[in-house]
Amino acid sequence: MQLWYSYEKLVRKITYAGAYIGGFMLVLMFLLVFTEVVLRTFFNSSTMVSDEISGYLMAGGFFLASAYALQEGAIVRIDILYNRFPLKLRCFLDIFIDLVVLCYTVILFKYTFDYMYKSLVNSARSVSFIKTPLWIPQLFIPLGSLILFLCLTVLTGRDFLKTTGKILLKEEKSATEKEIIEQLSIVKEDKK
Repeated sequence: MQLWYSYEKLVRKITYAGAYIGGFMLVLMFLLVFTEVVLRTFFNSSTMVSDEISGYLMAGGFFLASAYALQEGAIVRIDILYNRFPLKLRCFLDIFIDLVVLCYTVILFKYTFDYMYKSLVNSARSVSFIKTPLWIPQLFIPLGSLILFLCLTVLTGRDFLKTTGKILLKEEKSATEKEIIEQLSIVKEDKK
């Protein structure tokens, strides 16, 4: 069990690293677009590369941060039917969904890695004047998929441990219920 917790801790660190790098890429994208707007508006000039580079940064940021979003429960989920199932059934359903998404992530990694590798071997470049080597922005997709895969192994393992009784099952409130309860407690405090 100690080995499992060590693995979970390592994956969490990798996921955080991906989120920080992805967040940094999104900040760079914002700064690049902001610079482009200022240059076009006030100086009648352009960087000429902002649309290309910001597209690369957005895709890279999304893929690198997606595992963090999954880990923190920020992925959209429809709980209206799910919350009506018994707790044990939800655990088995979670394992099934985790396994399906794991398979999808493996396929995504394989094909995007092959695509990136072909771009590297063939020295493929963008058609813009800066001629970006395409394997560089394409690298973030299989890398993000790999981080997502690792995160999913942790979630699947945790769900499996819940069904075997190694981790205690507990009723979890949906985000909306939590927000309503927090708002009600704030209103009660204000009335005092």
